[in-house]
Amino acid sequence: MPVFAQTPGPVDVVLQGGGIKAIGLVGALAELDDRGFTVRRIAGASGGAIVAGLATVGYSPADLRTVIENEDFPALLDLRWYSTLPLIGKPLAVLLRMGLHPGDRVRQRLVDLLSEKGIRKFGDLHRTGGAESLQIVVSDVTGRRLLLFPRDAALFGIDPDEMEIALALRMSSSIPVVYEPVQLKHVDDGTEHLLVDGGMLSNFPLWVFDRQDDSDVPVLGLRLADDQPGDSIADQLPVPALARTRLGQLIDYVESLARTMMEAHDRRYLDAGDYGRTIRIPTLGVGTTEFDLPPERIEALYQSGRNAVREAFDESG
Repeated sequence: MPVFAQTPGPVDVVLQGGGIKAIGLVGALAELDDRGFTVRRIAGASGGAIVAGLATVGYSPADLRTVIENEDFPALLDLRWYSTLPLIGKPLAVLLRMGLHPGDRVRQRLVDLLSEKGIRKFGDLHRTGGAESLQIVVSDVTGRRLLLFPRDAALFGIDPDEMEIALALRMSSSIPVVYEPVQLKHVDDGTEHLLVDGGMLSNFPLWVFDRQDDSDVPVLGLRLADDQPGDSIADQLPVPALARTRLGQLIDYVESLARTMMEAHDRRYLDAGDYGRTIRIPTLGVGTTEFDLPPERIEALYQSGRNAVREAFDESG
């Protein structure tokens, strides 16, 4: 029986990454909250990690909706001065910094939001009872491994309690090519690692809580997708623009390759039989980096999340 047919109560939630499409996740959490479900533990990658992090520190679904309605999303796409140069600006940014946008504004905005709840480090969650409840998925390109923060901060010689939550969220939301990767040095030997979007290795980490012994608490996955299980991955990916320069073509190629990897890993995992505990949220054709969404599209995406949970319960009831 699907997890969403269970009696309301505690549930562990896994949120798929998807950039701006994470607005749909907020709508889904709002509907779950209205139905009497309480999130005990939550995990996510990319945009899903940001929603998970803010929910853990005390932002209710209603609070998150207010944040979304008032957020200046285009302002989060900061640029270095040379990125604005005609023709060569964006390719130059990718060549020099491996990303079009520094991501400094994203991190600062997260710092501000967390500070409003009196939270900065993972250790601060101990006083709120959420120390063991948040798992942030990050991809370590240098080490060629998937990381879970705060636990894996120790791999860099960092006390997990001392790691800044905003930094971990910034790492997880480093969409390849779009945002510069985060460079993190090991405290002891100075080895530098490039950390990027958690979705590169697992965009829908439904497995995170599977090794726990709390079998009585169901795991629910909220998946952002317009596809059905049998659809081709290729059908869900945008056709790369025909760039006028070789550098532009390289950017298109790398971005398309990265997005294919992000879709393929978890599609294969889900094909093993996890659709029964997954609620599919239609993303209405919204792109991962479509940061200039008009208010009506933002509202539609939020309601899509609500409707997806509502329909899942209706169908299983």
